[in-house]
Amino acid sequence: MRIVVVGGTGQVGRAVTGALQRRGHQAVPVSRSSGVDAYTGEGLGEALRGADAVLDTTRTPSLEEGVATDFLRTSTSNLLAAEQETGVGLHVPVSIIGMERVPELGYYRAKLVQEATIAAGRTPYTMLRAAQFIEFLPTILAGNVHDGVARLPPSYLQPIAVADLAEILAGVLTSPPANGIVEAAGPEALTLDEIGRRLLPGVRVITDPAAKPLFGAALPVRALVPGPDAIKGWTSLAQQPPVG
Repeated sequence: MRIVVVGGTGQVGRAVTGALQRRGHQAVPVSRSSGVDAYTGEGLGEALRGADAVLDTTRTPSLEEGVATDFLRTSTSNLLAAEQETGVGLHVPVSIIGMERVPELGYYRAKLVQEATIAAGRTPYTMLRAAQFIEFLPTILAGNVHDGVARLPPSYLQPIAVADLAEILAGVLTSPPANGIVEAAGPEALTLDEIGRRLLPGVRVITDPAAKPLFGAALPVRALVPGPDAIKGWTSLAQQPPVG
């Protein structure tokens, strides 16, 4: 199969490209640096010609809701239009588990707009909702450390390693469209305060149910936990080095 990976120079894009190539598929990573810009539409028609599937791993230029919504709606609409013109049979975005259960976070609301745009389009799709990436947890945690103290809620995450997600995505991209949501998560559910104690050596972690750990947004206790049918990765949090 010929599969175009939009945002292919990013961490997830590179990992999925490698996973697809190891399976014998023609994975084509594209990005603005290669002359393909989903937001402006530049180069999309040529890049998607002959593709069986498209994976969208592009990241927004900002987490601010207005900027993220405009970027995701516009780039997704351009991709879907180009897919219709070139006969692409499957569109797969990388989305996030439980977004609708975290109403305070504007970026999640923007991602929901992206999903709605895809569902309303004509290209068959599989919405791949992933848990938080193990590799990105240090960034989330670091934003909650102040004067050597981190206040974190006992809210559950089931983080997944990027390498595991890449293998799962390779399987999704080479399977028939679900025209619905597929979830991917790690092997274990842990509370954010416990994750902080594991990954923040030298930091005093205080369990605070009222803390707002996601860029100032509250996190309901089980909002980001996947359903029972989620595809599970195999890499545990123990393999993530401490922050610092």
